[in-house]
Amino acid sequence: MKYRFQDNTLPFEERAKDLLSRLTREEKVGMITSQLDDIPRLGIKKTHIGTEIARGVVNRDQKRETTILPQPWGMAAMFDDALMEQLGDMAGDETRITHDMEERPSSLELFGPTIDMEHDPRWGRNEEAYGEDPCLTGKMSAAYCRGLTGKDEKYLKTAPLLKHFYANNYENERQTTNANITPRLKHEYYLKAFEPAVREGRAPGLMTAYNCINGVEGVNNPDVSEICKKEWGMTFAVSDGGDFGQNVAAHRTYENHAQSMGDILGVGADMMLDSRSMVDPAVREALEKGYLTEENLDKAVYSTLLLRFKLGDFDEDHPYAHIDPAKLASPAHKALAVKAAKESVILLENRGMLPLTDDGKCTVAVVGPLANENYTCWYCGYAPNQTPVVKGFREKLGEDRVLFDEGFDRVRIRSEKTGKYLRIAENGAVYADADENTADLFERADWDFGAWTLRSVRTGKYLTEDKNFFDETPQDENAVTIDPGMNCTADVVFGWFVKELLYAKEEDGVLYLDTWQHRAVAVNDENKLVAKAGSGDCPCKQFTLEVVSSGAERVAELAQRADHVIVCAGNQPLINAREEYDRPDIRLPKAQTALLDAAAAANESTLLYLVTGYPFAINKEKDTAKAVLCSTHLGPCLGHVAAATVFGENNPAGRTPTTWYRSVRDLPALDDYDIAKNHVTYLYFLGASRSTRSATASAIRLLHTAIRLLSRKTAKSSRL
Repeated sequence: MKYRFQDNTLPFEERAKDLLSRLTREEKVGMITSQLDDIPRLGIKKTHIGTEIARGVVNRDQKRETTILPQPWGMAAMFDDALMEQLGDMAGDETRITHDMEERPSSLELFGPTIDMEHDPRWGRNEEAYGEDPCLTGKMSAAYCRGLTGKDEKYLKTAPLLKHFYANNYENERQTTNANITPRLKHEYYLKAFEPAVREGRAPGLMTAYNCINGVEGVNNPDVSEICKKEWGMTFAVSDGGDFGQNVAAHRTYENHAQSMGDILGVGADMMLDSRSMVDPAVREALEKGYLTEENLDKAVYSTLLLRFKLGDFDEDHPYAHIDPAKLASPAHKALAVKAAKESVILLENRGMLPLTDDGKCTVAVVGPLANENYTCWYCGYAPNQTPVVKGFREKLGEDRVLFDEGFDRVRIRSEKTGKYLRIAENGAVYADADENTADLFERADWDFGAWTLRSVRTGKYLTEDKNFFDETPQDENAVTIDPGMNCTADVVFGWFVKELLYAKEEDGVLYLDTWQHRAVAVNDENKLVAKAGSGDCPCKQFTLEVVSSGAERVAELAQRADHVIVCAGNQPLINAREEYDRPDIRLPKAQTALLDAAAAANESTLLYLVTGYPFAINKEKDTAKAVLCSTHLGPCLGHVAAATVFGENNPAGRTPTTWYRSVRDLPALDDYDIAKNHVTYLYFLGASRSTRSATASAIRLLHTAIRLLSRKTAKSSRL
């Protein structure tokens, strides 16, 4: 028997309605989460929703090589929407190819591109978006989406879901914060960035924001249905990861998940990225208690089904059913990524240094913490062949003409408890039982604000916590909780939980170290280094740091020997600023500034090469260096692009998609989404007294609170 929804000559809308009419209530309940079961009686195969696409398709869990693009902040700097569409077309092809693979296939519903307006350089996800200008973001994201969705008038190659709708930037408190914005800001700034990707780029959906907007949770936002769907013609909306549960757990605006679900479906998101054990019971209870109507449940399920029909999920043959797998990470695709990387490089300063001329004998010192690293951010795929900056210069000039040092201080660490130094055992365990001669040396990478990583000079491994404290809950009340060990076993600094990250603080010459989750690094009774929970101070938590070799001194020595110096500075994408973390300041890390100072004092021909996902305040640094170049983390081709640019083979014509501020004093509060000067700022210019400014600021905060509460009441009333 052939059902009407299986007739591919019918419009997708008609087919989706027919399939919806054949589903039982329980089958519809099971379609509100991202893991969709099969329905054998109707011949429907199971599927899942969600693949990251910011820098090309991400399928790194399988170590499946895909083509890696520059970070979006860098792609925006290209100002090249024609190339952007080509990149989207390439990423769409690779998504389809990996979707057709049997083992851990990619989803065709994509999480991205990120449209957030990043007008504060401290916000943690600057690297993921296209800057602060809605026109530029709209043009570039629409072009990328045109490539991702394909040229067929009927079917979609992939389904980009735009992140994060909208005013979603402040990471530190993203699950509880509220963005207060005026109607004018909403329509002329925030929505203007999203609209082109839907209208011009055919993006069929979006992902809602974690935060509240004018008092209404992003997942409940009625603008999804009233503007995006009804006015722009969008099809589908999904919540952010785990966000449905936050209405109860974080925003605390609902007593239970069933009530929350009743206000979401038919209004905001159609699908929740939460566990089925939470979502399915909430949908059932919401239906049973009358919080949710069958009509609104059907609206949500219909949106999901319509999207799947557009992607060809229910048709064996369509234009995107058989894309040549040889295209995956092919030379042609990689060439496109290299072209994008080259176009994204920005020249920030040049006082006669660039381009350098290769006379066949000049020497270059490539130094700094990003000289020999090609860092992977969280939304990046896998590629086996990486070319950091120093490798790019050595391949161009030869090994003997390129001097190299990362400029890390090499240190010994002594325990106050034992009076002995740290030593790494064969299994990677660390003990405080060594003398000066048997102590292990560590390279200290200081990323500022107390954030360090420690890498063994001897083994090349990073100090890391060996297990997650979430796994340590005793199974019974008599069980003994063992403090996790601190082992030197990590090959890279990476993970959603960055366990290689340490927080350092020195007080009166005593060093205190905390783990990534703020447990104290301590020495236990067996003299082993562990992560210890609980407060209090004792010698077991106290250390002394001894610098055996100064990175700045070594850099200065290399600079004296070289004709030119390239100081590679910037950010580690998973430290200080990233998803869930905002920067406290925008300065370049002090340790990096010290390296630049040392190099420039020894050699006037010193270039600052920034590899970064966001702008820094470089007031002093741009005057210290004779030239400043900037790129994002570009992917495998970083070193080749850097060398080609420095020696004049690539024109660094990228534009800055965000403002490079002089200081945090030029910035508003982290949670201020108003791009216009507020009333308090005007009072400063008018010379108002401190007491007047303080009183006015308090009044404005009270007014914002009142507006938020009123907005929430009005929005809820409109749903009745």
